[in-house]
Amino acid sequence: MRFDRNSTAASLLVVLACGLVVVPVGDRGKVSADLPMSAAPAKSAQRLSLKKAEEAVARIHSIAGRAIVDVEFKIERRSLDKAVALLGETETLRILENRHYWPEPIPEDDASHRRWERLLPLREALLGRLGTMNPGIALNRFPSGAQAILRAAAAVDGPAALKLWLETRDGWRTGGMPPGLYGSSEWIEGVGEIPLIGSPGARESAIGASLVEGWASADLEGAWEEIGKVESELHSAPELNALVRELPAGSDWSEWAARLLPIPWKNDWYDNVEESQNPMLTLTKRWIKDDPDAAFAWLREQQVKWDEEFRAALSTEDYPINRGSVPSWPLSATTGHTVFVEGEVFVLADWLRSRLAEALEWMNANPVKDEILADTIEWSRLPSSTKIDLIRRIGNPSTRGSAATTLAWIEAPATTRGQEREGELAKFHSLMTELQAIENIQEDQKARLARIAAEGKSGAYERVQSE
Repeated sequence: MRFDRNSTAASLLVVLACGLVVVPVGDRGKVSADLPMSAAPAKSAQRLSLKKAEEAVARIHSIAGRAIVDVEFKIERRSLDKAVALLGETETLRILENRHYWPEPIPEDDASHRRWERLLPLREALLGRLGTMNPGIALNRFPSGAQAILRAAAAVDGPAALKLWLETRDGWRTGGMPPGLYGSSEWIEGVGEIPLIGSPGARESAIGASLVEGWASADLEGAWEEIGKVESELHSAPELNALVRELPAGSDWSEWAARLLPIPWKNDWYDNVEESQNPMLTLTKRWIKDDPDAAFAWLREQQVKWDEEFRAALSTEDYPINRGSVPSWPLSATTGHTVFVEGEVFVLADWLRSRLAEALEWMNANPVKDEILADTIEWSRLPSSTKIDLIRRIGNPSTRGSAATTLAWIEAPATTRGQEREGELAKFHSLMTELQAIENIQEDQKARLARIAAEGKSGAYERVQSE
């Protein structure tokens, strides 16, 4: 499969297969679209195109060179994309295979990893460019770049990109798997094209998600038509999530919820689908910005059904399934146990993080369950000031005190001794003063807060043991 685009001097002329030239109308008047191409204009056009490509190559080398020597330099993607768009297949391959930029084997030192990371925007842009021109060669030569390649290819021709991916994937599964995809000199864990992903199945889902993202960005309904098929190969959580992320603002969220619900994906603790990859939660996060009442009502209604499915799964030998909850990872900060957290926690946290005033105003008129507030305090990375506000909204004294000690434990330093951390300790003691001033907390929990304030994390050790 090959994706052909006129990549050089596209704004000046388009050379058609039939030998005709289409020239845009400029200030000098009209030019006939069926003007036969003579030898002289062809040579002139060739020289002009080559000059543009050469300028683009020089610009790209300049950007790469600066990123290599300047650790503070950040590649500006807009100007980079303009230059990369002028490259042909040969120029793109030549830069991607430049061992000065991406040596093989890649040294294991931290400096080399950071250099790879600084050059990653360039590599992704080049891989995407190659994906629009010849994704087959791109996947064969740069398998660890499959996400960038297929995202770009699918934006040009979704069905063709999917066909290529399934053929490539099946080839990898039957023994032709390239070492670059699952660990080699071309691959740096957490820095290369594919982020930290544990299992081959999860890696395949990540690649499929990038394909869906590109496809949906250019043809949303076409991508959905493929995903909506019962026999579709695109039914993992990340793949569905990619489509939801591409839905335009103001979409009919209830309609999309009805479309997504029948899709047979699952969230299990073996593959550990994080909340950011859960399509139902992503849909609710998008929906909530238009209609929080309807969004929360829908999510809570579905959560009851998902919880019933989850309890039924626990009674079998199958892995637990719960599309609306998320297995905690890392393990619970306070107990050391794996727990499942209701999706509403992450939806609420995302809303508080992105639109704090709007979320708090809504919560004033629509109280949230104490348990949801307590879990939001433990499982989100909201500022401490926001979490203290949530603690004050908890009505039950026991739950309120537990949430306060959880926040204290999360923020506590390992020890309260050591002058070298005066700023950190001052911030911690300020937080503890606020927590200890919260009213309606049980006496035993006040004692725990006092111990944490005096001793840091070691003062909360007995809580971890007791739970």
